[in-house]
Parts: sequence; structure tokens; C-alpha cells
Amino acid sequence: MTVKNGTEPTYEVHARLSARLPLALLHLTHKDRTAAICTLNALGISPEDLQAYQDTIGAVGIPETSTSPPQFHPGMSEAELRVAIPRYKAWFEEDRKIPPQRARYVSRQTLLSFHNRVRQARWSDGLPQGEVSTRMTISGFPRHSSIVPLERLERICFSQMLVRKVHLGSYLLCRSIAPSCLTTMIDRVASVQLLIEDPEGNTHYLTIYNFPTTSHCSVKYLDDLFPVGTIFAIREPTFKAPTMGNYPIVRVDSPSDIILVSPGHSVLKGVVWRTDNPSSKILAVSTIDSCRNRGNALFQASHWLPAALVYSRGLVANPKATVLLSNRAEAYLRLGFWSGTIADAKRVRTSPDAPEALRNKAMFREAKAEYARGNYGTAEDLFLQQQSVRPDDEVVKGWISRARKRQAEQETGQYDWETLFNQSQSDHHLDVAEFRGPIEVQQVSRRGGGRGIVAVQDIEIGQLVLVAKPFHSVYERDLHPNEIMLSVDLITSKMNTRTQSALLAGVMQKLLGNPELHGLVFDLYAGPDSSPPSSYPPVISPDVTPVDPSQASIDIDVARLDAIISFNGFSPSVLEPISCRSKTRPEEGKPSGLYLLPALFNHACQSNAVWTCVGDVMVIRATKRIILGEEITIPYTSAHSNPYEERRAILRQFSIDECDCHLCQDDRKDDESAHKMRDELLAKRKSSQLIDASTAQLLSLEQQFAATYSPSRGPCKPRLADIQHAIAETLRKSGSKASIPDAIEYEKKALQSLGFIVLGKDAMQQSEPWEDTKLPIDTAQIPTASPFETPALYMLRLAHDYLRLSDTSGAIGWLKTAQWLVATWVGGDKMFFMRIMAPVLEEWKLKRLAASVV
Repeated sequence: MTVKNGTEPTYEVHARLSARLPLALLHLTHKDRTAAICTLNALGISPEDLQAYQDTIGAVGIPETSTSPPQFHPGMSEAELRVAIPRYKAWFEEDRKIPPQRARYVSRQTLLSFHNRVRQARWSDGLPQGEVSTRMTISGFPRHSSIVPLERLERICFSQMLVRKVHLGSYLLCRSIAPSCLTTMIDRVASVQLLIEDPEGNTHYLTIYNFPTTSHCSVKYLDDLFPVGTIFAIREPTFKAPTMGNYPIVRVDSPSDIILVSPGHSVLKGVVWRTDNPSSKILAVSTIDSCRNRGNALFQASHWLPAALVYSRGLVANPKATVLLSNRAEAYLRLGFWSGTIADAKRVRTSPDAPEALRNKAMFREAKAEYARGNYGTAEDLFLQQQSVRPDDEVVKGWISRARKRQAEQETGQYDWETLFNQSQSDHHLDVAEFRGPIEVQQVSRRGGGRGIVAVQDIEIGQLVLVAKPFHSVYERDLHPNEIMLSVDLITSKMNTRTQSALLAGVMQKLLGNPELHGLVFDLYAGPDSSPPSSYPPVISPDVTPVDPSQASIDIDVARLDAIISFNGFSPSVLEPISCRSKTRPEEGKPSGLYLLPALFNHACQSNAVWTCVGDVMVIRATKRIILGEEITIPYTSAHSNPYEERRAILRQFSIDECDCHLCQDDRKDDESAHKMRDELLAKRKSSQLIDASTAQLLSLEQQFAATYSPSRGPCKPRLADIQHAIAETLRKSGSKASIPDAIEYEKKALQSLGFIVLGKDAMQQSEPWEDTKLPIDTAQIPTASPFETPALYMLRLAHDYLRLSDTSGAIGWLKTAQWLVATWVGGDKMFFMRIMAPVLEEWKLKRLAASVV
């Protein structure tokens, strides 16, 4: 009988104790020491074993906290979250104070029975029709991610592990003993859950988060990904007490901490498993033909990562099997693992043993991966080599044409915005090249992260500063319609949207498949405690990193990545045709994206540049002349939609204490009571209801509202614009031409409150027609207090008013002004303007005039 560390019994002893202990305890109760000793001796159990076992009873299993963690549910209000999140943080801190302890023994059969019941409660082929799945995650709390190579770690078994402890310097070798399942119930965190054993036969749960391709998969997919008998090596494992249920778990947050061990791996040397081998027949597949056939079957089912793992298993046994390399390259291509595709394809293309047809296939795959990485010149060269072999292939010709278009966009910044806009209405993920204007990253000491974007030459108003594609983006249409994803962010103290929840997994998957991009993401700002490098972007090696789907070649710090996404994420809402009826996108329907260089633009409410998204492509243009050496800023939030205190609260989420733009300086001139009065005035009549008020009520509201502003502040008063626009609309309702001049006056006041300078004389008072270059506003700069859609609608309303007065000259002037605004803010020509403003032009009967003069 062996006793670990002198006092801790093995799990084998625990098993025998749990089976026979009641009899032994009965004898001890009757003080029959002789009988008790005989019983224990017959079991091969010493008094020391008994004492050690008694020490574990009640120690760990059910969490030792006075309360369960606070629960979150769909549709929680901001007020409820303000109560629940601090409670969760307090519970978490209390739970962390509980010292590590040994896990209570639970028999293998008990866990297997429980696991099988859980799996039967899931659906192997997705959700039944009408059913809704709810997943729950908590982000923003400390999580360990290992940076120590596996070969420098010592193997550990469950008998040596403690619950509530990260086992630094160790790795856990284990294997799955039952089919896996997804935790999708509302009281469980979204994850992959497996029942595992270590070589000694000790059994516990393994819970894996953020593993590539598992976000929206079926149980059948998991069976292909993690067949029974899959062997894992887990670097520096966290043994965690359960927050719900009775069983502690080994928790893996970063997929880089887990290695899928193939037969023959060095960690298996000398390892003897106490129990029978549970491996499935699938894991025994190792010949070239068997791996190709099995991998191809998985590929045909669109199970691309399981297919890549099977091809890789064959390559371990047959490293020169070019057919497996070629097939794995195609699987990587479908996964977005461009680096893996290129590395495998190059090996095939340069192999003297590969047939010519296979080399040509590999070249085509390599070319498509280079294209996806933005290396359009390299891609074109490879496609041209393909064309020399397949001169009449229209597909190859199409790829050559696309590569050349992308190079032209990259070099000139010239885009077909109308075509891209039309494409974006059906597919948000657009195929374009990035463009970088005369800008660079420089140190800006007064900003968070110490960096900013600076002009390296003079930039004119409307000039294209940057066109950027997302590192990764998620839209509602990308997600399963019957799945609710709850994600509470402890960094921002907010409930994340579904798309924000999915963004982390998507970024992680792209990094695992393209390891050399690691620095592009991890050199971004990660909060006030981080110290990002002064320069950006880091130098990326032109050589791709080979990808092994069973083991990450980079370390991913998931807690830092959480913070990076929280501080740098955008909501890239797609530009849509603009309607005269306001549409408010619900918060849960907003997209999420991580954009790299755009993340380094600092904020100003009244900025000198603005960003818009056509599809998921971010376009940044100058809104005024920017001189050499001037920092370029963009607005993180709208001053029109958010009053001063709300903007401050939003900016504090990005570690920005104060915005120093002119608008915020003016807002600070108004005392707290003035801001409160505005809130109270608008609370009585929400913006959407202003149009229902009478003219007299609105005139009174305008007077009261205007009185809250300091006499010394500038003309930009964004919240006043809604009231003035509503006055103009109520005047139009009368249907009398006599009220139109007053409506025009108030619409111009609304533009002035947004920060536009309306010129003193307009078309109504001019005897000569408008000149092409003359507009009724100052075009030296565009105010950025509101998105461009709001002033564009005001301008087209003015054009309609002048048309009603039979003043075609005035109508033309404001039509051209609206077109200038769209072209300067977003870009595009006349046809783009006509397309984006089509609903408004149609309703206000401006389409024919616009087509003839814009």
C-alpha cells in the first residue's frame, strides 16, 4: 500500500474506502477497535490512510462559500446590472480567499453516469425547431495562461493537485473516457466539457473554453474533434471549485494551454495507464490512405478542424506524405488559417516527390492564402504561374483580375464605393484592399497607451486617411438565430452583446491559424496597467509560421486579450440607405469588430476625422484641413446622442478621464444644474415624441433649453438641434406655404446647433443661380457632433422646402450641400449619393432634380 507524500492516500485507496468505510465506522462506533483494525487490514488500509481520507470529507466538492454567485439573465436592465456586477465582483473576491484543498473523491462510475445524463440532455444535431439555447460567460476576471514550454514542466496527477489552485511548473497528462458535450444551459458557462482520467485512473471533469471552431458546433462535431481516448497535456492546469453543481473541474481558458497528444509524443514515454485503453478506432487511424480517407470524409462534412487533425496524425507517422499536406492546406484555407495553408502548400510545391497535379493544386491554394493575407502582388505572381498551366481557366483569370484590383486600391486609395455599398447590403464581409494615407503612429504622452496617429504631411478636408479591414468582425447574421449568449464584462461593468461575446473566440482562432500576427493584436492597449510598446505596428516576418492543429505555436494570454478587445473594440454598423424616418438599432443587434490601426486613433467629440463602415470596411476621412505633425482624432461616441455626463461615462470605459475638445470645454462651462435641467426637460418629452408636440410647446421648450447654456460657449449645442428640427417639422405640418420660410429658419438653426456655419445669404435672397463651387454653408470643416445622416437629412429637408416655394436655385444649393457632405464624410460620386439617399429623395420628391444637378 503506497501513500503519497506520507499522508495523502491514492485514489485507489479512496475507492476502497468509499466501498467499505461504513462497516469500519460501524465497528469504531462500538469501540470495537480490534474488529475495526481487522476490517481495515483486510482492505489493505492503514490508520494513516483512514485519517487522510477523513481529512478530505467535506473539504472540496461543493463550493465553500456562504452564497452562490449572483445570477445574470437575458434582458437585465442597466439598473439591475449595476447591482448584480458589484455583487459578483465581491463574491469572486471572497471566493478567492478560500485556501486550496484536496478534492473529495468521486467514483469513476458516478461521474460517468452523471456525464451520460448531461450528454443525453443535449442535442447531437443542434437545437430542435423553436428551442432556444442560452450560454453564459463572465469575462474580465484574472485567468492564468501559461507561457512555459511543455518540456520545461513536470508531470502531475490529480492525487497531487489541489482545488482552487493554478499548478505552476506542472502539466497534467490525461485522456477522455467518454464522449464530450457542450454546456449550454443558462446556469452553466458556455464550454466544451469532457470526462478525463490521468494515468493513475483518477477521474475528473475538463472544461475547455475558446477552443477553435467550438462556438456554435453540434455534439456530433465534438465527437469528431475529441474522440474518446483523445490524450491531452494541459500546461499549468487550474483545478477549480464548481460555482454550480458538485464536481470540481480542470479549467482551460486559453487554447494555447492544451496540447492534443499524438501516439509517439515524448510525454508518453514510460507512461503506463492504470485502466484499459478507451481509445476509439478513429484514433488508431495512422496510415496515409486511412488518414486521407477519414480526413476527406470529415472535410466533406465541413468538419475542417477535425479533418486537419486527422491529416496531421497521418503526417506524424509519414512526414513526407504530400497528399496529406495538400489536403490539410485546403482544410486550413477553409478555417482561415492562411499561414498554415501557405506553409503546407510550399512544402508540397517544392517537394520532388509530389506529382505535378498535386503541386499545381498546392500552388493555387497558396495563391488564395496570400491573397487573403493582403499580399496581392505575391498572389498575382502565383496565379499567373497557374495560368501558364491552365491558360483557359476562367476561375484563374478571375483571381488575377481581383488581385490586380486590390493592388490598385492599395496604391491609389480609389474604390468603387457604390458597388461596395451594394454588395454590403447582402454580405457585410467585403473583399477590398486596405489603404493607408500620410499617417504614422507616434508617441502622444497625454493619451492612454501613450500613442496616437499623426499626419506626416498636410491632409485636406475629405481626404482619405485610412481604409481598414477588421482583424475579425461579428454580425448578428453570423450567429445562430436560436442562441442567446450572455457575457458579463467585469472590465466595463456591462452586459456584452452576442457579437461581443463571439468576438473573443474569433480573434483567438485567427491568431492560432496565423501565429505571426500575434504582435499586431497583443501590442494594442490593454488598460491602464498595461505598457504597450511606443511603436506600432510591430515588424511582421515575411516568413509564415507552420501550424500544428494539435499544439499552438504561440502563447495566448486570454485575460489580456479580453482587455484588449474591451478597450479597442468597435461596433462597425453597416451603412444602409438613409430613411427620413429615424431607425434606432437595438443594442443587442449591434456588430462587433477588432480593427488594428484604427484602434490607435485617439478620441475627440469634435474630431478632425471621422469613421464610417461600408460593410465591415472602415473608412476614415479628414473633416478639416490637418497640418503636418497634427494628431488625428475620431469620435468614440456621438455628442448628439449622448449628453456630456453620458459621454464621460462612456469614455471612462476606455480609461479617458476627460475629453479636451472644444465641445467638451464648452460643456464644462455649463454648471451641473444646467446639465440636469436639460435632462429633465427632455425626459418629459423624448426626442422621438418631439414631433407630436404643438409648435407653441416646442417654442417654449426651445426657450427653456437655450437658457441652460452659458453665454460664453460656442454655437455648437447638439441636443438643441432636435428641438429646432421638430419646430421646423410642426411648421411644415400646417401645409401652408406661408409657414415654410419659418420652417427653413428653424432647420438652419438646427444645423447651426450641430456646429455648421450657415452663410448669411441663401438662395431665397439671391437673384443669381448657385455657382457649382458655392454652397450655403462654410465648407472649411465638418462638425462631428452627430453622424452625417442627421445633417444630411436636414439639408435635404431644406431642399424640399425651397422646391415647395418654387425656388429651384435654393433647392439645388442644399441638394449639392448634402451631396458634398456625403462625399466628404464617406466618399463616393453622384451615383453613390443617389443610392445611399434614395429613400429620402424618393419620399421628398427630389430624385429627378438630384439626378439632373448633383
